[in-house]
Amino acid sequence: MREHKVRIWNKTRKAFFAGDITLKTKELMKSLGVKEGDWMIFTGLRDRNGTEIYEGDIVKDLSPYAEDIDLDLIYIDPLEYIVYYCDAEAQFRMKNDEYGQHHSLGGKTLAIVGNIHDRGGDLD
Repeated sequence: MREHKVRIWNKTRKAFFAGDITLKTKELMKSLGVKEGDWMIFTGLRDRNGTEIYEGDIVKDLSPYAEDIDLDLIYIDPLEYIVYYCDAEAQFRMKNDEYGQHHSLGGKTLAIVGNIHDRGGDLD
């Protein structure tokens, strides 16, 4: 069984639970009364600064340019993306719903700029 490294958002304290937590199933978290939107799974990747990337993080692609192949655009100001897990593709991806973009997640050119809880949102 795959182990998941997670962090937990505490709504009351508006901070993440500190410490290393390894869980074997989502059911354990639910049995503890933690809602799925409040905890985030470690993607196994790190950003360009070596910071662990978790589901729900907001990232920018800081490669020399981020080219959108479909629209033939080059973005000078990098877009922000939300990291999420795509069940259909069994992988972590990043999305920007404003521009309708979904991409595979790669860590070495990404920089974490926040997370969904900083912005008062959720993954839905």
